[in-house]
Amino acid sequence: MKPITLTVAGLHSFREKQTVDFGSLCEGGVFGIFGPTGSGKSSILDAMTLALYGKVERASNNTHGILNHAENLLHVSFTFELENAKGVKRYMIERSFKRQDDLKVKSSVSRIIEVGEESVVLADKIGEVNQCVQDLLGLTIDDFTRAVVLPQGKFAEFLSLKGADRRQMLQRLFNLEQYGDKLNKKLKNKLTTAKNELNEVTAEQAGLGDASTEAIQIAEQELKNTEILLEKRQNEVNKIDVDFEKSKSIWQWQLDKSLLSKKMVEIEHEKPHILQLEQKAKNAETAALILPYLEEYESAKEALDKATIRYQTLQNQLKTKKQENEAKANDYHHARQEKTEKLPFYLTKKQQLTDAKIVQEKAIVLEGEANELQAKLNSLQSLVREKQKQIDAITTSIAVDTEKQKERREKLSKLTVTAEVRDELQKANQQKQTILFSKTSINEQKIELENSQKQLEQLEKMLNSQNEVLNQAKHRMEVIFLENASTYEAVCDRERDSEKLIGFAEAKLAMLKRTLEDNRKKNLAIQIADQLQSGDPCPVCGSTHHPNPVSSPENHGDEIAAQIEKLNNDISNVRELKQEFSTLKFKLEQISSGLIGEYPGEMNAPIQAKKTVSDDEFEDVDGKLQALVVEQRSLQQDYIKLQEMGRKAIQDLRASLKQVNQLEQTKEINTKSFNELQARVLNLQEKTKEQYLNWKQSYPQLEFETIELKLENISKNDKLAQSLTVEIENSTTLLEQKEQEKQKHQHESNELERQIVEANSTLKGKLEALSEAREKLIREIGKNNIPRLLVETEQMIKQLEDNESTAYEAWQKVQAECQKLENETHAALQAFQDGKSRSEKATSKWAGVLETTSFLQSSDVKESVLSKHEQVELGSQIERYWDRYKQVQTDLEKLNELLKGEELTQEKWDEIQRVRTEMKEMLNQSVEAKGAAVKALQVLLEKHGRFNELEERRNELEQSVEQYNKLQSVFKGNSFVEFIAEEQLVQVSLDATERLGILTRQRYAVEVDSQGGFIMRDDANGGVRRPVTTLSGGETFLTSLALALSLSAQIQLRGEYPLQFFFLDEGFGTLDADLLDTVVSALEKLHSKQLAVGVISHVQELRARLPKRLIVEPAEPSGRGTLVRIETL
Repeated sequence: MKPITLTVAGLHSFREKQTVDFGSLCEGGVFGIFGPTGSGKSSILDAMTLALYGKVERASNNTHGILNHAENLLHVSFTFELENAKGVKRYMIERSFKRQDDLKVKSSVSRIIEVGEESVVLADKIGEVNQCVQDLLGLTIDDFTRAVVLPQGKFAEFLSLKGADRRQMLQRLFNLEQYGDKLNKKLKNKLTTAKNELNEVTAEQAGLGDASTEAIQIAEQELKNTEILLEKRQNEVNKIDVDFEKSKSIWQWQLDKSLLSKKMVEIEHEKPHILQLEQKAKNAETAALILPYLEEYESAKEALDKATIRYQTLQNQLKTKKQENEAKANDYHHARQEKTEKLPFYLTKKQQLTDAKIVQEKAIVLEGEANELQAKLNSLQSLVREKQKQIDAITTSIAVDTEKQKERREKLSKLTVTAEVRDELQKANQQKQTILFSKTSINEQKIELENSQKQLEQLEKMLNSQNEVLNQAKHRMEVIFLENASTYEAVCDRERDSEKLIGFAEAKLAMLKRTLEDNRKKNLAIQIADQLQSGDPCPVCGSTHHPNPVSSPENHGDEIAAQIEKLNNDISNVRELKQEFSTLKFKLEQISSGLIGEYPGEMNAPIQAKKTVSDDEFEDVDGKLQALVVEQRSLQQDYIKLQEMGRKAIQDLRASLKQVNQLEQTKEINTKSFNELQARVLNLQEKTKEQYLNWKQSYPQLEFETIELKLENISKNDKLAQSLTVEIENSTTLLEQKEQEKQKHQHESNELERQIVEANSTLKGKLEALSEAREKLIREIGKNNIPRLLVETEQMIKQLEDNESTAYEAWQKVQAECQKLENETHAALQAFQDGKSRSEKATSKWAGVLETTSFLQSSDVKESVLSKHEQVELGSQIERYWDRYKQVQTDLEKLNELLKGEELTQEKWDEIQRVRTEMKEMLNQSVEAKGAAVKALQVLLEKHGRFNELEERRNELEQSVEQYNKLQSVFKGNSFVEFIAEEQLVQVSLDATERLGILTRQRYAVEVDSQGGFIMRDDANGGVRRPVTTLSGGETFLTSLALALSLSAQIQLRGEYPLQFFFLDEGFGTLDADLLDTVVSALEKLHSKQLAVGVISHVQELRARLPKRLIVEPAEPSGRGTLVRIETL
């Protein structure tokens, strides 16, 4: 990060906009910001933190009281660059605040812009801008003021940070969040996800149910049965559909014939009405031919009536309009004569009133100017009195401040402490702090020892508890082993039953085969006996006499053959069932082996007496087979349950064993640590006692408990003396400023007296001119209202002109209307004569045409007339009627040919429909049964495949969960990030030791203690370790400076942007001349390392050494604000 420019206005002592060009200042590597106390040097750093974070660290509530008392608006703008391997990016932050009351301000503008060829606004709201800065820099305001910009009071804060505060800061400075909170969170999320998925997989496996190969075979057989039934139902439906379609056609033809018969009756009923419509169409055709003559006759008569009425009306209107024209002409001549007589008088009066109005307006202007001058005179006199009061008040204040300054000088002379006393107290205190540090370390290690003892006790409890859990897991495995053994015995019994059942079934099969052979021989003998004839020799014995031939008993051959076939199927099924029992027995043996492999203790199942099965149970082969199938399914479910219970028990046993081993290892490590810590505590107690006795011998005149109080009193006196010195310097400057302000007020008072004399002279001249103007008006007009008289005169002139114009326009309008009526009357007379001639001709023609038709009068013709649309519609209606008549006749004939005398009753048709519906329903049921069988087989196949997939995934997830648990135990807490942060801190301390050695001539070194805190190594005193609290003010400054420079050199913002600047706002006043020279020389060498350092101070020796300086000029009382300028050596 590299600063470019900083613009500030309205902040603290700044009023006008001031811009700091850091680009120029940073070219020299080290630059200084110099100015007197209170000039506004620290406000430059305040402006930087306000721009970046919207806060001022030293202000109350971060923003209270930051606005200059004479301003209402505060503005800061900070431009900086971030550089990495990809290139350089420039950003500009702008913030503005408005005054809310005497103390508070309110943000009005807040935005951050990425500056480039086209600038882009990244954020324009307070929260978004703050978050954007945090994302870019990776530092909070606390980090920024501890490691980058160090304002007053913040310099040594990082040196004394401890525990979580230092760890969190180092995480942000060195971008270690990815190894700490983020890594733990990511690991926790991974573990939770894996556990959840494992639970889901286990639950899904349990929900799949029986998905074995045997279940799939049963489902396939069920599907075959449903397919055979479906084919049979389909053939039956196809056959009945043929009969149904034939009956359906006959039934439909019968319905159509009935409807057509009804329709023919309706058509015959409409026939008289159609004949009347045909006559109406004929009359309409005749009326259409003579209608034009009738229309001409009526039109001519109507036109004649209208022309007669119009001609009479226009004659009356023309007579009235001529009388009105004469009256309007007389009005116009009268108005013209009145205008000629009165207009000259009113024009002369108007000019006189206009001149008088100008004089009156001039008098009003003079009166206003005189009033303004009088008010100005009064104001100037008031200002003179106020200035005199201010001069008197400043004179009194100068006298009071002079007396106070005298008192301060007297107090300052009394506050002195010798260097010998101060050095002795500081050395004694340093040694005391070393002793106290040792005691604190002892107490801390005792607490650590107690905590270690508690941890050992807690570990013992946890180990006992976990051993109890382990014993419970072992007991559950023994119970499962016994249940598995019991199930195994049951499977063995069923296997033996299956084998015995096969023997019984084979014996029964052999017996049935013998019976079938005997039956076949008897049938052959019967056939031979039936063919024997008396006298023929017997084919068996050769005898010609057959006294007792074999009779025909009842034939049971088919029944025996069916029994043999069924028995063969049963034997095959029993053999398959026996094989399934063997497979199940093998699986149960695997469960036992797995349990014994995980827990090789004594797990022997008790020997149970075998149940003997009566031979009578095996006589019913089919019943025994069904019973064995049911038992096989039950035992298969028992196996699935035992398999899951065994897997869960093994998993629990492994987890418990793992926890016990881990706890035993942890206990061993903690016991060793406890013993080592106990030895260290005893050793440290002896050393601390020896240090205390040495201190008492070295400083017998001092009290060990009260030495800090004495140093605190000296420090308070030093601060009071420093404060008095600053107050004396400030009061001297203030007295000079008040004297200058008094002279300034005296000069301003003299200037006001001169302005009063000038105003009196001008006022006198204005009053004389005003008096003269008022006398002239009274002579010419009197006391009348000039504007009102002028308005009345202008109204009379306008009224005369308007009267003449209005009368002339009215006369011309009536004259034009009179001429128009004369023209219209002549045209109406001509129209009347033409209409009369037309009417006589039309009347003659109509009378001749009417005599040639059957119509008696005009009204008959009009009633018979139809429109063209009505004629077409009437003809269409008649035509449609005859078309329907012919169509119905034709359709009836066709239906009679199709039926051929066949007839179907309602009862027979209903029976055919009912039988077909029932068959369709049975077919649908068969289709649904097949679909259900297909779906069941498909689901079973999917479950079978899914179970295998889930088993593979479950094994993977169990392995992942175990790995994540191991990682979580390794990264538990913040141990890993603390380890990395401590390593980084060690590197910082090594670099800081090198810098501190140069600054202190190899006297001090910085180390990191076992708690991750800083500790000093005093090489000048044999390498003794001392706490940082024992350092003096100057030593603390040098140590903090070395650490801050080392930290800044290694900081990579967000892990990629190097830090290119560093600001320091305190500490140089505590250094002597030689040490100051060493520090400045060390800072000057930083330029080669691409790190610019800004130093804020009022030490003149430091100002003389630095080539680049930013000079801060203090604000003037009640005048301009702080100014800044760059000065180059």
